[in-house]
Amino acid sequence: MAPRAWHKALTDHLHHEGFEAIQCKTCIFAKSVGSAAYTVIAIYVDDLVLVAREPKVMQGLKAMIAQGCSAKELGPINCILGVDVIRDRARRCMWLRWPQQIQMTVDKFNLAHAHPSVLPTQPGERLQKPTAAPTGDEMAEAVSKPYRQAVGSQMFAMLVTRSDIAYAVQDVSRFLNALGVRQDHHQVSKVARGHSLDFSGDSVSLSAYMGSE
Repeated sequence: MAPRAWHKALTDHLHHEGFEAIQCKTCIFAKSVGSAAYTVIAIYVDDLVLVAREPKVMQGLKAMIAQGCSAKELGPINCILGVDVIRDRARRCMWLRWPQQIQMTVDKFNLAHAHPSVLPTQPGERLQKPTAAPTGDEMAEAVSKPYRQAVGSQMFAMLVTRSDIAYAVQDVSRFLNALGVRQDHHQVSKVARGHSLDFSGDSVSLSAYMGSE
């Protein structure tokens, strides 16, 4: 079956079963199964990721998919689109890691031997745009260093598994056209390795902090 026809047949089947695509990502379908629970199906070409809170609901999802199309179960997810999925069922924890992308960024910008950093930005440090016009040597040096590529690579990782570096990435992104702050992205890169996005089974409680400035 052609990809377009396959996608239409699958989405038509999901709609028939009561699933709706979420507004921000039309490849993710969700259906309410109670007052505070959802089942989720994520689609990437012909790969499906099924998410449910209870085993019996998961079995129902699998049966529903099998009714609408020919499918092969590959078992619990451990990797999707290069992102490693690590689970600890006893502790009700899950971690998302993207080691291939992080290592590629580290190698590309020659940071393999950089000293690791605990924080993606230095506390109290504020980047400022240079007041003086750049010299010819500074402009030549800036051209030789792919600052924009480095920031873009970190932004890609930030959107997928590294939300903890979001503030630092947006900070260095403010100076894509400014010379004199070209090395600050290294601080963000040095904290990228060896970290993951952690989901626990605890109740969700959102906390927000802000400075007094």
